Amino acid sequence: MRNYFCLLAFCLSYLNISRCQSDVRVISDHATVSAGESIEWNVDLGRPSECQRNLLVIFQTQIAGATYEIDARGTIANGAGSAVVRADIPLDQKPGIYTSLIGRLDPCPRYSNFTDLKVPKITMTVTAPSQTSPNQTQKSDVEHLSFSLTQEQFFNTKISDFDDLDTQINDWTRDHPKDDAALRDFLSGIVSDADKLLTSTEKQFRQQILKPGQEMPAFFADFHAQYDSLRIELKQAPYVSRRADINEAPVRISYVGFQRVSALIRPAGLPPPIVTSVKYVLADNIGAFMYVKDTGLFTFDLKLTSSPPGAHIYFKMTTEDKWEEYSVPTDVEKATFAFASWDFRFRKDGCKDPVDKPDYSPYRDSVRIIAVKFSRCKAR
Repeated sequence: MRNYFCLLAFCLSYLNISRCQSDVRVISDHATVSAGESIEWNVDLGRPSECQRNLLVIFQTQIAGATYEIDARGTIANGAGSAVVRADIPLDQKPGIYTSLIGRLDPCPRYSNFTDLKVPKITMTVTAPSQTSPNQTQKSDVEHLSFSLTQEQFFNTKISDFDDLDTQINDWTRDHPKDDAALRDFLSGIVSDADKLLTSTEKQFRQQILKPGQEMPAFFADFHAQYDSLRIELKQAPYVSRRADINEAPVRISYVGFQRVSALIRPAGLPPPIVTSVKYVLADNIGAFMYVKDTGLFTFDLKLTSSPPGAHIYFKMTTEDKWEEYSVPTDVEKATFAFASWDFRFRKDGCKDPVDKPDYSPYRDSVRIIAVKFSRCKAR
């Protein structure tokens, strides 16, 4: 089933550059997709890309004070003028009307500035799953918790508390966009407040949510480690770009063929990278509470595939040092892991180089699948 979008004309505004085409127009600006399906469209840059670059467009909605996001991603090959951008909608995605907020192109190698895409208003209506996924027909022995109204309010309160910290960042950076000592002192205070809030939430979580003898969810330790990493990053000298004028000329881009195949709060101008780093962790922390509240799970399912198949899978939590080997080789249709960040390594007999997939985050990856491809394999 395909649902095409007509031509959409976008313009780009680059970081530290205010010039942008003024005749932006949108001919078709809405699509509907069910949870569990995907939606994609072609992106025309209007000129060949100087390198291979990743493209991101963020959609967002707010429901009952909570924020939900969808990321659409694609890769533009070196020398290519267009690419396919795709958003895979999880089965548990909150139904609602999602609106495009911002787009971004990664920098070319040896450059630091992201290219900020000014995106016109595009809405995507996400509906409940149209049918049961084949994976969902398998009975799971993972425990699903059911929460009382009081327990749901506990989650809502914590989500609001962390969201307040994100709002403080937005308010500060609106008037202080420069990466300097003052900004880093402010962000250090935010990170400290977030870690203290996480600690107090952890104690209350054990008392109000967990059953007797039940282990604390792994994501608490994961976020403590992430806040520690942010503290170290914030102690470094403020970043000063050496090349603020990269890609000065605005580029017109058009999105064509938006079709059905089967989101972070940011200011209008992209903030300094250190701000984005802090906001990402806060957003992930909020997303973790939303996930547990909505699903009743402390785990997530991940599909693991390789080309060629038959690869050994090694894994460990990002916060730990010990690697383990998964019980069967690829392809694995559904592997269940604790809801936290993980490092993965794939080794294939007859292929020289292993493939590493570090720091896999279930908090922001909308499609929970890792697919790797081996090179330099012996011919059979």
